[in-house]
Amino acid sequence: MIDLTGQKFNRLTVIRRDKNTKHGHTTWLCMCNCGKTSVVRGYHLLSGKIKSCGCLRVESASNCLHGHSRRNKISPTYHSWVRMKGRCNDPSNNRYHRYGGRGITVCDRWLKFDNFLSDMGERPDGHQLDRINNDLGYYKENCRWVTPVQNSRNRSKNNLLSFRGKTQCIAAWAEELGINKSTIQSRFWRGWSIKRTLSEQHK
Repeated sequence: MIDLTGQKFNRLTVIRRDKNTKHGHTTWLCMCNCGKTSVVRGYHLLSGKIKSCGCLRVESASNCLHGHSRRNKISPTYHSWVRMKGRCNDPSNNRYHRYGGRGITVCDRWLKFDNFLSDMGERPDGHQLDRINNDLGYYKENCRWVTPVQNSRNRSKNNLLSFRGKTQCIAAWAEELGINKSTIQSRFWRGWSIKRTLSEQHK
């Protein structure tokens, strides 16, 4: 018998061996990307006959109905949803360490595409899915569609400054106040207070 513990088969990751079936077939307890567990025969995992806890079949049926995921035609909205889940739920995803690896999760409601679509609407042309607070997960109140420029300004690595009841990155403050971005950065790095940095005009 091959030990499948820790191996990943499509959406299923094997946790441990479970009881044999009444016919003596080996079964394994698995964790699905959607967060549910299921017991699957080893043969079905190795052959690819079973790929999820059942959520994949439900999604496929639903997605064909709403028209966002058809053969050879994936909508931009559906593409954003798939990528969001991959970043948070799939350890093999090359961006997992920045999302799921540091505790960023997708709310239970958004594990179903129809709910995501209902809450966020269609993705506007040229927009991306963005989290308002980068330390929190994906859910309706913390997400919005933004342009790539807006998204880059909201990345956690940017210096966010709070002034007059508003918090935004240096580039956004420079644009709003008419102060050169390099001037703000220089003041900030020299230890100026945020109030002085953003209120004193460049001479």
